[in-house]
Amino acid sequence: DVYAVQLGITVAGALDPDRLRDAVYAMVARHPNLAARFCDQSDEPVQVIGTDPEIAWQYVELSDSADVDAQIEQVSAAERAAVCDLAGPPLFRAALISLPDNRNRLVLTIHHIVIDGWSLPILLQEIFAGYYGQRLPPATPYRSFVTWLADRDLDAAHAAVVRLLVLRLV
Repeated sequence: DVYAVQLGITVAGALDPDRLRDAVYAMVARHPNLAARFCDQSDEPVQVIGTDPEIAWQYVELSDSADVDAQIEQVSAAERAAVCDLAGPPLFRAALISLPDNRNRLVLTIHHIVIDGWSLPILLQEIFAGYYGQRLPPATPYRSFVTWLADRDLDAAHAAVVRLLVLRLV
């Protein structure tokens, strides 16, 4: 699915899986919109954000060094497929794959409906800050964004886009 955004990071050396899981959960708690589900009971999907955000976390140990790349791809493909069900499992998923030779692969998979590519560096920064125990400033409430979005003057925005397009054509 072209809307399944996936990022894989290989980390060499010691890594505490529980601390990383807690950092991922803390990041989602800061941004509960990442754990949104969508209902399609109307003409357009309706975003539902629960009071207790949920993500899917899995820890996979690959002790056999044979065909590690194929096993990583199998886990990654399953994660991508899982985020395509907008009403089903969480649309933010994290898998930590323990690899031979003291390496780990963190695979983050998110449906594009809840995040864009520009937000990935922020997401990663917050996960690693949490992992290393760094304090972060309070997150801007998602409600502020939704309120701003609802209050926009769509006619004025449309007119501005048309003016820009006309200026480019001139």
